[in-house]
Order: sequence, then structure tokens, then C-alpha cells
Amino acid sequence: MATVIGHALAAMAAEGAVGGEARRPRALLAGAVLAMLPDLDVPAAIALKHFGLMLPHRGFTHSLLFGIFLALLLWLAFFRARSPRALAGLGLASLCHPLLDFLMACGPPVPLFRPFSSQGFLSPVQLIPTAYFARSIPGLLHVLALPETWKGIALETLIFLPLLLAGREQPTKAILFRISCAGLSLAGLFLTCLLYRHG
Repeated sequence: MATVIGHALAAMAAEGAVGGEARRPRALLAGAVLAMLPDLDVPAAIALKHFGLMLPHRGFTHSLLFGIFLALLLWLAFFRARSPRALAGLGLASLCHPLLDFLMACGPPVPLFRPFSSQGFLSPVQLIPTAYFARSIPGLLHVLALPETWKGIALETLIFLPLLLAGREQPTKAILFRISCAGLSLAGLFLTCLLYRHG
């Protein structure tokens, strides 16, 4: 899993760019919530462990079908205008989660096509920083205290915050600003590749 920060920033940037509602807090919040919901399998696994049940991380909640279903559900429940563009923005925000986990290139493979296929996928090149998870509350607190966790959050912020900010600028004033934001994001991706080279 990418961190909560990375998932939320990426989803808000995607929702703002595609959904065209980057200045609307409700739309940004919806994108952030959609991006974090698949990782509810972690606290669910912690709770179920007390009953002797195992729930794997990156299961069905990380599939494309689950992401599309969540986006459609949220769109029907909270967006009265029923704009197809808003649905597309929410859909992309929701699909950011499995995409980021795929681009992390480590951890359990992402089952993009569940329930139709149980095969999981990971990118051959790591573009997103490694983020850690645990299967207990003390374990999660330990992960939060790791310097590697904060390094990953810093890199995710460098990659995704400029994209979020670029989407909030007026298009007529923003060409140089958007180029600068894209450059910062690319620098973050490049730095991540350098720091997390495998082998």
C-alpha cells in the first residue's frame, strides 16, 4: 500500500483534473475517501484476527471492479447534478489506489481483475515509494514511527501535491506554473526510482 497521504493526494489530483471540480472541497474529500477505502482491509484483518480469521491485504478491495463500484455508489449518493465528468473524476480517483499499489512494485501483487481472475500484478519499475503495513495495532504504531515511512510520505508529497495544486490554478494564468508542477512531480518520481532501485 502507498501511505494514506499518497493515496489521498493522488486521488484528489486525479479527481480535480478529470472531474473538473478541483475547487470544490466536497469533490476533493470524496476523491480522498475513495482512495483510502481499499485499505480498510488492514483494520478489518486486525479485527478478524481476534476471531481466528485471516483476511489478506490487497484482496478484492484492490480490484478495478471494486473501485468502479465505489465511485458509482458515491456519485449516486452524494452528487445531485449527476455529471458524467464528475463520475469520471471519482472513478479515476478510486482507481488511483490499485494503480499506486501496482507502481510501488513490491508487497502482495495487486489483483486488478478480481473476481474474474485471482492473478496479481506489480510494476517491473518502482515509481511509488515503499510503504509498510502491519497486522496489529502495535505494529501499525511501529510502522508510523519508522523513518522509512516518513521518507515515503515526503516523496509522495513531492510527487502528488504539485499535481493537486496545478489543477487548482486558472488555466489562463497557469502555463508556467503547471510546467513547474509537472517538473516537481517528475523529479519526485525520478528520486523515488533512484532511492528504491531493487537489487
